[in-house]
Amino acid sequence: MNDHDTKELLVVVAKQQQELIKNLQAKQKKDVWDQLTAISPILSAILIASIGAYFTYSYNQQQLKLQEMQTIERFIPHLTGTEKSKRLAILAISSLANAQLAGKVASIFASEGTVSALQSIAESGNVKERSIANNALAQTLEKLSKDYEEDNKYEQALAASIRALSIKQGSLGPDHNEVLEHMNKLASLYTDHGDHAKAEEVLVKVLNAKKRLSGLTSGETIAALRNLSEFYVKQGNAAKADMYMKQALLAARKSTDSEEDNDRANVLSEKETGLEDTTKSAASSSVASSDSANAASNKSLDNASEKSYQAMNNSNDITQ
Repeated sequence: MNDHDTKELLVVVAKQQQELIKNLQAKQKKDVWDQLTAISPILSAILIASIGAYFTYSYNQQQLKLQEMQTIERFIPHLTGTEKSKRLAILAISSLANAQLAGKVASIFASEGTVSALQSIAESGNVKERSIANNALAQTLEKLSKDYEEDNKYEQALAASIRALSIKQGSLGPDHNEVLEHMNKLASLYTDHGDHAKAEEVLVKVLNAKKRLSGLTSGETIAALRNLSEFYVKQGNAAKADMYMKQALLAARKSTDSEEDNDRANVLSEKETGLEDTTKSAASSSVASSDSANAASNKSLDNASEKSYQAMNNSNDITQ
């Protein structure tokens, strides 16, 4: 075989190879389409089942809401009746529907009867029902406390608020933000009704918790310092009011977030200016002082504020 014959043979082999590759590619494409054709009924069935399940779920939810509305409507007359009928209505709603619905209705129709019903659910229900009932009980007691306060029933308002705080502390922990916020409201309730010693005690507890959890220069600690300062202003205690406001100002200036805390420091500085006018007026009405005595008192107060803030830092370092 000469060279010419060899070249022709190579050309024929190359053509056959190209045709073979094309046939294989076409077969692969055909195989893919065959596979898709084979599984398309399965995919269609899955899609149809998913759509059906979604609409079934939506329909069931609508029916559940409709059933809940009908249940509530059925017991409306009992929820506006006596305390005994309110209690029975909440227990019946919990039994016919669920504890969550009973808790929502109880918080709307807050009363001694609904509180008693939620307490029974919390004591006798399963773990989930007890958790739901406790949360609803705290909300209901909080609303009931506001209702009592509006009716000038101080003792009942205070008792309901304290019970709500106790439940929140048990379920959320003593240092939870919601618990500390409730303590601020309790302090305000004490203040509005003249129990200043207990209000001061609660506010100091909130301040100590904020220092421990958020740090000495956090916005929450500064807010707690301001609350104490404003409390002492209302009591006419100029010295303590000025001391806590200056601690708040020092904390804002020593905070790490410069831009935000500079703004906060400016706001506190403006409040301090207004506070000084208020405290001077209170001081002049109670004690007649000379200009030199006032200057010495202010200087001593500045030193006390700085020492107090340094003591806070030292205490924090020791804790760390």
